[in-house]
Amino acid sequence: MSRPLRERGRQIIDARTKRETAEREAKFKAEFLDHVRNLTRPIETFSRAADADLKALVSYEQRFRTFTARMRSALDREEAILGDGQASLARGRIALSMGQASMTANNDHMIFASEFQRFQNAYKSLQRDSVDTAQGCHRAGARTAANDEYDSLCLALLNSANRFRERAAALQGAFERVEKTWQSEHSEQASLLQASQSAVR
Repeated sequence: MSRPLRERGRQIIDARTKRETAEREAKFKAEFLDHVRNLTRPIETFSRAADADLKALVSYEQRFRTFTARMRSALDREEAILGDGQASLARGRIALSMGQASMTANNDHMIFASEFQRFQNAYKSLQRDSVDTAQGCHRAGARTAANDEYDSLCLALLNSANRFRERAAALQGAFERVEKTWQSEHSEQASLLQASQSAVR
């Protein structure tokens, strides 16, 4: 094969290799930017929902304290009822209502614990993905020329990820505070219930 033919063959192969490389890079970039868009949406949704979630957690804390206060008040009424017969039945009814209040409080805590677990799972998944994708933004930015779409999408993701981390930290702290409140209130509720059962006799 003559040298000009070999040279021409090499040029064709080089051109095809460059075209295939450019197509692969374009496909990777399009898929990456789609991922950035698709990740930014749930991160922003999480952050927007955080304020409502924080209010709901305050509500849990108040409910746990309210159960304790009602049980304490019920025990005071129970202990004020003296005598046998009808008095004993009245004390028994109060003790029963306290037991039901304790069960309701436990059910509320189980719902709260489930929400805490769901929050932690969602946070861990989004946090891991946002960190990996942000690193991908930096790596891709270092390899490619300036691109308005790339820059705007990655910047939106980085800003959303910062808000997400702030809101998630606030939620984590609130969940932990409510759990601590529950542990304290639950311990007192157990003591009140035990005192109530003793007062029935």
